[in-house]
Amino acid sequence: MKSKIHVLVYSYPVFGHIIPHLRLAETLSQHDLEVTFLVSNFCLPQIHTRNLLPMNVALIGLPDNVTEATDVERPTPTKREDVSTCMRDAVVDFFCNLPSAGDSGSDCRKDASLKPVDVVVCDSFCYLAVEQCHRRGIPCHIFSTPSAVALSTMMALTETAPTVSNEVFFASSTPEKKTAEVGGRQLSDSNKRFMLACNDVVRLARSVIINSFSELEPAAIADLHANPKSKNVPLHFIGPLLSSPAEKDAISETFTHWLDSKDPGSVVYLAFGSMALFTRELTAEIAKALLAIGKPFIWALPASQIQFLPDELKVTQSALNAKPDGQFIVAPWVPQRLILAHPATRVFVTHAGWNGALESIVAGVPMLFWPFFGDANVNADALVREKLGIRIAGTGMRSARAVSAEEFGAAVSTVAGWSDDGNDYYGNAQKWSRIARDAQTDGGTTDVHYSNRLFDGQTDLVNRIDGTIESSLMASETASNSAPAGEDDLDSFLSVVKSIAAADSRLTPAQQIERLNRPGSSYANLNPFAVLQVTADTAMDDIKKQFRRLSILVHPDKNPDDAARAQIAFDAVVKAWKVLENEEGYKRCLEIVEEAKAITEQNVKEKKKKLRKEGKSSAVDEDDPEKMNSAIYSLTMKLFADLERKRKAQEQKNASEKKRKALDDQAEEDKAKEDKEWQKNFEASRTQRVDNWRSFQAKKPVVAAPSTSDSVDAPAAVPVKVAAAPVPVVVKPSPSSSGAVKLGRAPLGLKVPKHKAEQRH
Repeated sequence: MKSKIHVLVYSYPVFGHIIPHLRLAETLSQHDLEVTFLVSNFCLPQIHTRNLLPMNVALIGLPDNVTEATDVERPTPTKREDVSTCMRDAVVDFFCNLPSAGDSGSDCRKDASLKPVDVVVCDSFCYLAVEQCHRRGIPCHIFSTPSAVALSTMMALTETAPTVSNEVFFASSTPEKKTAEVGGRQLSDSNKRFMLACNDVVRLARSVIINSFSELEPAAIADLHANPKSKNVPLHFIGPLLSSPAEKDAISETFTHWLDSKDPGSVVYLAFGSMALFTRELTAEIAKALLAIGKPFIWALPASQIQFLPDELKVTQSALNAKPDGQFIVAPWVPQRLILAHPATRVFVTHAGWNGALESIVAGVPMLFWPFFGDANVNADALVREKLGIRIAGTGMRSARAVSAEEFGAAVSTVAGWSDDGNDYYGNAQKWSRIARDAQTDGGTTDVHYSNRLFDGQTDLVNRIDGTIESSLMASETASNSAPAGEDDLDSFLSVVKSIAAADSRLTPAQQIERLNRPGSSYANLNPFAVLQVTADTAMDDIKKQFRRLSILVHPDKNPDDAARAQIAFDAVVKAWKVLENEEGYKRCLEIVEEAKAITEQNVKEKKKKLRKEGKSSAVDEDDPEKMNSAIYSLTMKLFADLERKRKAQEQKNASEKKRKALDDQAEEDKAKEDKEWQKNFEASRTQRVDNWRSFQAKKPVVAAPSTSDSVDAPAAVPVKVAAAPVPVVVKPSPSSSGAVKLGRAPLGLKVPKHKAEQRH
């Protein structure tokens, strides 16, 4: 039996990075891969205490001399660089001696207890590991836990960028100064050196894996493709990677009961991360604003800052003390994903950390951003551009600006939609939630990127992740090309492609070409709405604009490096537009979509009816609007595929009938030609036949009549020779007992009738 592929996942010792790396490790372990998770020894106790380690993932510690976390409370001036320096020897030693599947038999590695690895996935901050993997020829992929916009911002950093000293950068009370900045923020000496080192190894990686989805960050993707250091490195979007749902414990049960007691869309949730530091005055202002708003709220506040709260808020220092009839919970730790996913939660006040932002986007909760440092600033700016929330201006770790309770309260009300300013951040967040969820479904944009090979010369890691997605699609593709698609082929396809997301039109040309050429595209491209990335209710003018945008993006002239596949994509886009611009074609497609919706709704009704008859709860999966939409989309795909199958079958039948008719017509034509030729020959020989007959009639021999005397024999007839005429048969009389003459055959083959004796009665 062939052994599983062994993947080593290595994370930087920061829990904002460790958690998504563990989620990636969990995902890999669920798809027939052996996964080992590597992290600093310092982090192991917390991983176990917080119950973060997934099942089927092995955990090993790196003795790297890290003795304190870099993501809790106030960082020291050279925290990152110090961590990298103290880790250097341990990291180099570990990866120099890491057993690899590519090692020769003569290689002798120190750590024989670890099974040889096939591929390494490294944190984007672990540049030393990437260097060593590249040196040894071990396939290595970089996993960027920050957003694509944060990565592109970091990749844009150059050697000439001026900085401020570490002392100035980390001084809590120092005003911001006008310097060259990353993402519009100050850059310290140590951070610059660290970022440049991380940037330099990107070109050494087999690919960059990003915890995001391409619809959300098209501009950043374009920047990464244009950057000389990253333009030749494949990008794979696997997000949103969310933490697993929390186990049902006493704390999560308390939060669930508390949230269940609140009105839908009424709760404010606040969490600023472990590194956020508020002064006593600012903490008091936020508390004042929350009380003034009059809405229930949950505030994840570090224990060291709870002392700054007004007396009326200090009563709930433990979530276990929360009562359902209470109006607030203040606790050092809260189950964030549970809170964001609950219908009662209306707005998320956040520092714009990427993990929390993704969880909020998937949950459909708009955000009020209060960033402090690093990638949070560029995250906030990017998400504000997508109208997922607003940002409180002038905030930051070293900002001296005071935010009043009135300003904060007004901002919360605006994002939540409790003010009459006409903004619909909640509705827009719900839209992005659908896009994010669709990206995660089979056949969504996340899966499209997963279909690329993550390492050459070995089993396709992504296909191992997704099971047999590509092989199933290829089988369906082959079957559809060789014969009309059968039910088995269609079911195989639909089992993989349940819902193909209508990806945003701002995807790059390469991604659009990939989307329209993906395995199974002969099925996926049957739906013209999906090809053009529009919905059935999109206005025709908007469909036309989208067609023009896509046709330009994928035009072969614009993509000379991939002209063949670009032509296929371009043809698919043009074909889709021709179907929809035709009134009859557009109407037919709408009917298919409506039919899918009606059938799905009827199926759900029947399912509920059956459950009620069985005395069970009538709740079904399709009660979730997202799952209902997914079911409708799946059936829409099936109906389009059925229609195509019938079209091909009818086409084949018509071709067979046409061929048979052509053969019949040819046979009839040949017979007509033969008849015509025979008639022609017959007419041509008519005169000759008549002349021959007349000659024969004129020169035929005379037959003697029988004698009337019985005593004398009749003389024999004398034959007459006639030149150039048929020789007649001569009839010779022969005597009989009665003296009668018997006649032979007459000329022309006429037989003389026999004489019948007269009968008397």
